[in-house]
Amino acid sequence: MKVEFVDLVGRLRSCGFFGSQKDLSNEELSKQLWQKAAAQFEVGQLEEFFDPKEVELFELSLAQLDEKRVWWKEMECGIVQGNDAYVQILKEFEQLSDGHFCPTNSVEKWETAEGPISLSFECQGKPYNYQPDFKYDWLDSGFIDKLYEIFLKQNFPFQLYAYIGRSDDDWGFYGDDIFIVRATDEEKKRLEEQMKWELMVWA
Repeated sequence: MKVEFVDLVGRLRSCGFFGSQKDLSNEELSKQLWQKAAAQFEVGQLEEFFDPKEVELFELSLAQLDEKRVWWKEMECGIVQGNDAYVQILKEFEQLSDGHFCPTNSVEKWETAEGPISLSFECQGKPYNYQPDFKYDWLDSGFIDKLYEIFLKQNFPFQLYAYIGRSDDDWGFYGDDIFIVRATDEEKKRLEEQMKWELMVWA
């Protein structure tokens, strides 16, 4: 196990990540996370995404292994008829919300392969409907705005932040990716100070 990997695990934990595994040491947790990463990435990708020399990619790749804290999605993500991609995103945001957003009876319908698209679901007994714009296989980011509005109505005790880059690097984040972090005000402050992450409230 690389020293840099274990060190990064410790720094992310100090910012609130991997909270469900508090009983493990940094070394023990690192072994589990490496096994999880090995199952998620191909060998070549594993070496690329977890190269300590590529600081930003290394940090984000490790952080996204905590699905209760991070949602990372490429905008071009297979939004096509039959994939139920928006239903899957609902499930992913349920995990990200740490139990504060629990959608049920989710149904995604396409009238044709090019839309119109409709999505219906319930949350705490209240029905919701959304009509995503057809963007070929690209995500309608307005759907994330809709989910954020629902989070606010549920008295969500955290904030959702969009990662936009590093304060020690002039380059911005990958153009077609969305990287969302769930954090408290104090955790955001630590991420900015300790990790040099630049975070913006999702709104």
